[in-house]
Amino acid sequence: MSRIIKKENLQRITLSIIIMLLIITHISGAIYGADEFPLTVEDALGRRVTINEVPERIISLAPSNTQTLFAMGLEAKIVGVIAYDSAEGKGTIENVGDAFSLDFEKIVSLSPDLILAYGFISDKDLKRFEDLGFLVIVVNADNLSETLDLIDLVGKVTGCIERAHTLIEDIQRRLDNIQSKVKDIPEDQRPRVFYEAMTDNSGIWTTGNSTFQNDLILWAGGTNIAANKGTGWFALNTEDIIVLNPQVYVAGEASWEDLTVDKIKKRVGFNVVDAVKKDRVYLINPDIVSQPAPAIIEGIETLARFFYPQIFIEETQVEL
Repeated sequence: MSRIIKKENLQRITLSIIIMLLIITHISGAIYGADEFPLTVEDALGRRVTINEVPERIISLAPSNTQTLFAMGLEAKIVGVIAYDSAEGKGTIENVGDAFSLDFEKIVSLSPDLILAYGFISDKDLKRFEDLGFLVIVVNADNLSETLDLIDLVGKVTGCIERAHTLIEDIQRRLDNIQSKVKDIPEDQRPRVFYEAMTDNSGIWTTGNSTFQNDLILWAGGTNIAANKGTGWFALNTEDIIVLNPQVYVAGEASWEDLTVDKIKKRVGFNVVDAVKKDRVYLINPDIVSQPAPAIIEGIETLARFFYPQIFIEETQVEL
């Protein structure tokens, strides 16, 4: 059995255990509703935080947090988000600055009873929030399993744990469907995938080992050909990519780039790349493959359709 298949088996087992534990917790009565407050949780920074009552005015300091709150039906409770969040300006939701330059005057004026921050929050900003007496919960996730933990934590602190578990169970069901179709595919028959995040003067940025996108590519049944090039994010030039010769080329549709499939195909030298020759170059909404939120399962499903159209597109047509 291949190394990647073994790793995926371990991932499936780990994820199943997480789901099982969450369901057991749910059944055992540890359901955090209005009657369960105050409650104390441990956030992503290891801080033990007590929430005295169900929050009614929430500020989200990351678009992924906002996505999760919307998925739980809590959009009416969101009073502030950061710049470039898709929820900015919707209803009464106000801008509270950007992730690295927060507008504390605006935040104070909104009187939030919960600030849902992300792992990149600075120590300085976190201390300032604490000094001002605000309740701050920090969440973080670097892979699919941690995303489920994040959803669970957000459900607890907002009093929506039942809805959180419903979302988690839906993700597991849809993931099981994908895995049932790809888990037995041998490593040498899995498509070699290249993911383009963005381009700049450094080259074409991609995702290596130990990254969110690498994890999703594996779950969808592909092989990330940049995984052996390094860990984290890094830039490659076109010559590097031509040598790697991906069979499937996936690019995030960055809002600041006027990127099209045709432009990718016409890059110098790309005419010899298998993905170009076989017309397997695709664009994808980067939010569903980069933000740890319930919509991440849509990202995995989309990747699976790119990798195995004969399986997943036909399946969709049958369902219709």
